[in-house]
Amino acid sequence: MNTLHRTDSGSFIAALGTRDLSALRQIPKSDLHIHSILGPRLETIEQWLGVTFPRPPEQMSSLDEMVHYAHSVLYPHLMSRQGFEFTARSAIQDALDDGVRILEMSLDMRFIAMYEKGEDGFLSFVSGLMAEYRDRIDFRPEIGISRDRSERIRQYLREFVSMERCSGRSISTATRQLNLLNSIATSIDTRAHVD
Repeated sequence: MNTLHRTDSGSFIAALGTRDLSALRQIPKSDLHIHSILGPRLETIEQWLGVTFPRPPEQMSSLDEMVHYAHSVLYPHLMSRQGFEFTARSAIQDALDDGVRILEMSLDMRFIAMYEKGEDGFLSFVSGLMAEYRDRIDFRPEIGISRDRSERIRQYLREFVSMERCSGRSISTATRQLNLLNSIATSIDTRAHVD
């Protein structure tokens, strides 16, 4: 596997300044927050689907604007097991093509429901990705719980984290023990974004 070595940041800054994408791709880097279904390039998804999407605004004024674009333009095409698996795999490949050597990817818990075998099927797919790319990238999948999950789940998580704080355990330990996902492999991190 390619590892991330200390690189002279001057080369990176210069390539950014001149918008030299070729040079940027040659510099090893990490991407520590990517969402599987939003990770690939639009062109990658368009080619797979044989469609052309309207382009998002160059700059968005809020997270809500980004969520609206994703839900109205992308999700109708991608919210299926086939769409999830394609985008997760493609996001890893696009990251490799961009010189990313460490990739932390959020895989939303809602995708578990797309598998006939539930958590086992989902985790089997994620384990397969880890094995497939093991020699080329340090792939660190995370189980995500979206902000738009129901209030019931958010309240459960608040109570769970609160109970864990009182018992003296760390939040990361509490999160790993969440029984929402049965027994998650230790190589998969769980993170919850709770309002």
